[in-house]
Amino acid sequence: NHEIQLAEDSLEAENFDAAQDYIEAARRQMPARIDSYEKELQKLYIMADYEGCIRYGKEILNSPPYEVCSKSDKTVLGNVFYIMGNAYYEEDDLANALSCFSSALEYNTDYSLYYRDYSIALAKSGNLDQAEQMLEKAVSLGIGQDSIYLVQGELAHVRGMYQEAVELFQNTLNITEDSHIRRRCVLLADRGYQMLGPGYLDEEVQFLETWEQASGERGSFQITERLADAYTRQGEYEKALLKFQGLME
Repeated sequence: NHEIQLAEDSLEAENFDAAQDYIEAARRQMPARIDSYEKELQKLYIMADYEGCIRYGKEILNSPPYEVCSKSDKTVLGNVFYIMGNAYYEEDDLANALSCFSSALEYNTDYSLYYRDYSIALAKSGNLDQAEQMLEKAVSLGIGQDSIYLVQGELAHVRGMYQEAVELFQNTLNITEDSHIRRRCVLLADRGYQMLGPGYLDEEVQFLETWEQASGERGSFQITERLADAYTRQGEYEKALLKFQGLME
């Protein structure tokens, strides 16, 4: 338990090498415990290795190296499905994302974030009524206002209300302290700017520049890629080239 907590702390600090060391130490002590496998899956997701996350998740689900005996084990297994659902969502595989979120809720019906992300995936797939129901369930479980804005922004975007969607994502950014919500909101808001058209390109660039700087080195890769693309559309090819070269390095 101590090694798993140290792994969790390292993941929050995005110290991935240390996290892997603690994960392996925990696994050597109790290889049949599911916790270390869930933490390794979480590490791949935080590193934005979504393909690797899905591949590893399939591996441990299809040939489980762990035992699921207690209620807490089932809760952790629910989190495995939840992490995979988010990885599928990032890869735009909504069918598998929805399936994983549904499976996660079979093991844990009391975790508001499951309902939040299930709602987002449902909204993106066009199931707006069910998405609203999942959001209501998340709210009833005490989900934070930043998460509420996040889901409402996704619903607004699906309805074609792009200006409102961007404003809701910006509301989320103004209050959230969660780095993963922050990164997701920046990318979603940028998608809204693109849908608003060329007239919002300068505003989009300024927005991405601000949040690339605020995200820090580890958290800015996807934002930098979006910014480079925006520079290209703006005709700022030298700026775009520098960003792409930095990403390659």
